[in-house]
Amino acid sequence: MSRTQLSILAAVVIFAVLNLANVRFLPALQVDLTEQGLYTLSNGSKQILNHLEEPIALKYYATTASLVKIPGIQSFMDRVDGLLREYERRSGGKIILQTMEPAEFSEEQDLAVAYGLQGIPVGDTGTTGYFGLVGTNSVDDRQVIPLFTPEREELLEYDLTRLIYKLSKPALKVVGIVDALGIAGASDFMSGTQGSQLPWVFYQQLQGLFELRLLNIETGPLPDDLDVLLLLHPKDLSDEALFQIDQFALSGKGVVLLVDPHSELDAAQQVGQQNSNSRSDLNRLTKNWGIILEENKIVGDLPIAAQVAYESNIKDTITYPVWINVQPGQLNQNDVITSQLGNIVMASVGALKIDENSGLSVSPLIQSTTQSMLIDYDLAADTDRLEELLKNYLPGGQKHPLAARVSGMAETAFPELASQQGTSGVKQGNINAVIVADTDFLRDRFWIRYENLLSNTVPFAEGSNGEFVQNILDHLSGDENLIGIRSRGSYFRPFTRLEEIRRVAESQYHVHETRLLEELYRVENLLVEFSNEDADEHSGVILTNRQRQELSNARQNQMQIRQQLRDVRKNMREGIESLQWRIRFVHIAILPLLVALLGAAVVSYGKRRRERNLAQKIRSRVKHS
Repeated sequence: MSRTQLSILAAVVIFAVLNLANVRFLPALQVDLTEQGLYTLSNGSKQILNHLEEPIALKYYATTASLVKIPGIQSFMDRVDGLLREYERRSGGKIILQTMEPAEFSEEQDLAVAYGLQGIPVGDTGTTGYFGLVGTNSVDDRQVIPLFTPEREELLEYDLTRLIYKLSKPALKVVGIVDALGIAGASDFMSGTQGSQLPWVFYQQLQGLFELRLLNIETGPLPDDLDVLLLLHPKDLSDEALFQIDQFALSGKGVVLLVDPHSELDAAQQVGQQNSNSRSDLNRLTKNWGIILEENKIVGDLPIAAQVAYESNIKDTITYPVWINVQPGQLNQNDVITSQLGNIVMASVGALKIDENSGLSVSPLIQSTTQSMLIDYDLAADTDRLEELLKNYLPGGQKHPLAARVSGMAETAFPELASQQGTSGVKQGNINAVIVADTDFLRDRFWIRYENLLSNTVPFAEGSNGEFVQNILDHLSGDENLIGIRSRGSYFRPFTRLEEIRRVAESQYHVHETRLLEELYRVENLLVEFSNEDADEHSGVILTNRQRQELSNARQNQMQIRQQLRDVRKNMREGIESLQWRIRFVHIAILPLLVALLGAAVVSYGKRRRERNLAQKIRSRVKHS
């Protein structure tokens, strides 16, 4: 056996021995070599695990034998399994992981159903698979992930850490709400009078998720036990009220500011009043955070504008650019708050202006399209000037932030008031805030559809408006470690270059296909004309020999074009498949082969070098002897 063969054999033996030693003696030693650290917990997750005060039991239900039949699911299941084991390893014994594989009609399956796990029908055999998680704490509080789905893969760590965090802190989070629009059914909460309208749907949804407290910030201090402060359309607040918000934000607790350049509900409630004002902002406060609401501007966005009834005639609609239906592509896909939302309908929304030099982290959550424009308030708010607005619409060519997250170390906006507070006044602190430049988006009319179901009127969501606010409050009500967890990478690594080449190839074939379709359309129209003039017992019209020859040629031309279309589509499919095969062959076969050849070259070079060194030593000894 040559020295090279011995070296390779020794490397294989050492590799096997090290793997056995790792399994037997070093189970906790792991190295994550994935590009985005998919199996490495973020610092926020580690901190939450380090501060667990009691054990948390996780029952991981995975019917592996059944689910592996689903294409592409195996790699995702491997990631879930690996990440759960990393939580167990990092918890110092506080996370107790138990893997369950419920058989059909077993007690384990009955428990899975009782816990609310979502079954997955597999194949035609009627078998049901499960792929979810049930967590419990020492007092039998329960949190459930009914089904792990690849669509939420990038939020997998956040979902798992959030479940553990909720079990370690089971009490409902307290949300203080400063409301100027009557979301709880009060027409004028600030004055203490109760209205007759029902609570807004989004408010009803929040009631089961948080402890909600309506506050009058002008009449007293904020409660100490608030976890999040939500301000809805704050107008004309005093310096003392603004200072309370400032101090709450600098304490590190979550703040949600829903401001509006033109609240359509507020404007409707002020009809007939002199010097009415439908605008709200907290620019005096938020300018210290590196973000303000643009003055007297409303965002218009024609590509995603709503169609509304015009002049009270439901049959006549017109594009209304200040009512927009934001699509998922305009949401921040890297933020846990917005990455999994659908469309969000907004009305008379404002633009947020970001100071890039503020030193804080300001990231948009929602943005307009590049075809949007800033419209003067007087023009946008006057529905009688809609035709003028459309006539003068001019795309601005840039995106405008409609909602944003702000975090980082900030200074107080009221240093004098902070100094008067003495040692209790906070002059600097780490803030976590979300600012949305609209309030009308929470009104039922923009995202709720009512239907009669079993003699009851039931609301159905037609947008993610309510879920957006739920996500904000849910995220900001956690501690800073949970807030800091962002969307992670995906296990699935697509051939992005291949996809780009495929799209170019398809577009080239489609040009030829389009020309053939146009010619086919022309020929078929010609055949229709001939058929209308063909001699039969009803028409009484006789075709000339020339017309008959033209008809025959047209029919032959039709057949030839159809054959060419089939050839084009076949060539496109075969060409793309061949291109895909060649690129995959380069990535999967040739590159590893090159690495192997490089390794062989290194071994060969080392062997020749050793032989040269040996020959040199022999010659040296012979020379000196």
